[in-house]
Amino acid sequence: MMGGYFDNHPWGIFEGRVVVDAPDFPAMRHFAPSFSKREEFYVLREKPYSRDKVRVLAHLDAAGLDLKTPNYHRKDADLPVALARTYGKGRTFWSNFGHFAETWDDPDIQTMYLEAVKWAMGLTPGDAAPSAAR
Repeated sequence: MMGGYFDNHPWGIFEGRVVVDAPDFPAMRHFAPSFSKREEFYVLREKPYSRDKVRVLAHLDAAGLDLKTPNYHRKDADLPVALARTYGKGRTFWSNFGHFAETWDDPDIQTMYLEAVKWAMGLTPGDAAPSAAR
């Protein structure tokens, strides 16, 4: 339903730079255009994930990442960390933030999930039209 399958987290835990793709989306409005976060970032399998099917709300900046590590299987550097998608009459939201207790205590992450739930329930408007290819 969310538009992709987990492959792995090839770099383990590290401080990554996140870029907000959709500053107009309710769950992203409060973030700076880019920010750093310590996380065990997921990588989605190349198929069926496609920006043609989901709205990428934020992605991991691949600059400085080792894309040649044997655990990295994608052929591109498209690394979403938050997605939104409509599914029939429903709405789905996915983010890979939340591996650590301190993440759940982060007010920005709490706001992101609260606003995402409100959007998914239809209480808040927000555009989930698929993202244009990068």
